[in-house]
Amino acid sequence: MSVLLDESNGPRPNPRVRRGAEERGVTKSPQLTLSILDSLDQPLKARDGDFTRLYVGDRIRFLINLTRDGIYDSLVVLQCVMSSSSLLQDPRAETRVLLTNGCPLMDEATASSWRWTSEKSTVSSFVSNTQPVSIFRLSRSAYVYLHCAVKMCFVGASPCKQPTTADCTVSQSGRKRRQLVDGYTSTTETAALHVIDPAQEPYNPLEVGSATFVVLIVVLVLIGLSVLVLVTILSVYLCCSNLSKRRHPYHPEQFTQQRITPARRKCLCC
Repeated sequence: MSVLLDESNGPRPNPRVRRGAEERGVTKSPQLTLSILDSLDQPLKARDGDFTRLYVGDRIRFLINLTRDGIYDSLVVLQCVMSSSSLLQDPRAETRVLLTNGCPLMDEATASSWRWTSEKSTVSSFVSNTQPVSIFRLSRSAYVYLHCAVKMCFVGASPCKQPTTADCTVSQSGRKRRQLVDGYTSTTETAALHVIDPAQEPYNPLEVGSATFVVLIVVLVLIGLSVLVLVTILSVYLCCSNLSKRRHPYHPEQFTQQRITPARRKCLCC
């Protein structure tokens, strides 16, 4: 789901970009897709209504895809918050901030994992994804929401730049960092998660419905077939070898040359 943000409290759009958008008559909303990938980079599907079932400790990736349609060119993820509420601004919700100003929090054990990168981008789409992150559970509820504030850059404007490790280090040290992006519009992408505690509910790959389980089954079947083929080939080879020995028995004496002893010369003195 996508919720437009009030930009009055956030970074203001570049007036040049805003005017450029109006001159081109931009009325099209950005085509954004938020996906959750398992450890094999296979997309996970929602099972409990709109919720994706996960277990505490699962290693997954979050991925946001922006279609490059000639209007929007790139994006940057500025903030990510795990919350017990479907609303981004809910004072009663239990929250845990994971990313702020594009930088993972320094006190997070998996700080580097929550950094978003764009190595998988192509000509037709801009892709930003996290490193593998470990799923955790909030204390109040097993149903949680990951809210990520996304800034999208207009074609022809300054491209969105993901802050580097050096930028985040400078920001954490208290020095003012320059504005990261001149955005055209902002939105919040939300992922609904059902995080299960294995101690309370045993892990069942069939219930999770992850593509990982299917891939593992296929791999095991292929390995079993390969072993069966090798055993069959070896059995046929040994059988043919035994039949060949029976039809053509090997007799060493047939190939032994008879020793020819030279005739003794008659002794003249005898």
